[in-house]
Amino acid sequence: MSGDWAAPTCTQDQVDAVFSIPMTDQDREEICTLNFDMWRYEETPQRLLPCLFHIFEELGLVSSLALPRDKLQRFLFSVFMTYRPNPFHNFMHAFTVTHSMFLFIRSPELVDKLSPMHKLSSVLAALMHDLDHPGLTNKFARQADVPMFKKFPSSTLENHHLCCAKTLLALPGQDILAHDEALKSSSLLLLSKLILATDLGGHANYMDNFMSSVADNTFSLDRVESQELLLCMLLKFADISNEVRPWPVSVRWTIALLTEFFEEGDLEGQCGFEVSPFLNRTKVAPPATQIGFIQFFVIPLVDAITQVVPSMTVMKRLVEHKVAQWQEMKEGTRRDELIERFQAVHQKDLQPSVPPA
Repeated sequence: MSGDWAAPTCTQDQVDAVFSIPMTDQDREEICTLNFDMWRYEETPQRLLPCLFHIFEELGLVSSLALPRDKLQRFLFSVFMTYRPNPFHNFMHAFTVTHSMFLFIRSPELVDKLSPMHKLSSVLAALMHDLDHPGLTNKFARQADVPMFKKFPSSTLENHHLCCAKTLLALPGQDILAHDEALKSSSLLLLSKLILATDLGGHANYMDNFMSSVADNTFSLDRVESQELLLCMLLKFADISNEVRPWPVSVRWTIALLTEFFEEGDLEGQCGFEVSPFLNRTKVAPPATQIGFIQFFVIPLVDAITQVVPSMTVMKRLVEHKVAQWQEMKEGTRRDELIERFQAVHQKDLQPSVPPA
């Protein structure tokens, strides 16, 4: 977790090679739905780049904000190269969060309320919210006193991601905001707010501020301040939105996250630190932990959002269905080969939560 970071370099040939491959018919059919399965590109994640470009076009950002197409393509490729090959916090996660944010801001209550600048900043923040993520938590950065923590003592990772984001947006040849100083200034300001909002350490404060503004009737979708607070909430939801996706997609994200967590837990032990309970491979049972996470984090967040965006009530039904699916696994009435294989390989000392057949 070094405090120094150098932006990646790429050639125009590399960029052209990626964007010369068109989206598949399946991608075009699914891109505006939660059924989009990013895991089909697990071995070739760069194939998701044309899909990202399509998102910018679908939102009308390329035309309405006069974003240079060649710069946008090079910028997207640089973002792809900046993400590390972590089990969870990788480019595919960035795509997933961006895709969810894209769907959220297209809600009927928001699509005509949000300005092009707000839509652009939301997509950029989602795309870059975990840039150069080391696959470790803020807690580990603090315990190990790593250079990144010394540089950013508060919201260490989030400030690093933001720093990387601003660097990528300023590089010649991919500075997609350089043609409009007003757009650049306002976008960077909102981008900063949004990325810093993804620090789970401040989650309770965001929930309290949002619910208070709704309760005292100061929240209004006609007010810029309310819009930007809502966008923070939407990005926080997008960041954990795997639970609204189909089971075959979401369960693979659960396994990816636990893999990354367990690797950090092992590292904590090797460093002589007390192993955090949710990082301890001998204590974490996927069905129970997922049920708890959804009930205490995801559902309250969705409940809050649907008070001002009623059309997203469908998200709550999807999340509640996911709780029921995990409950079936916990009770042994549902089996999943991927989870069982994961437990056999990574959790040998843990009693299986699903009884053998």
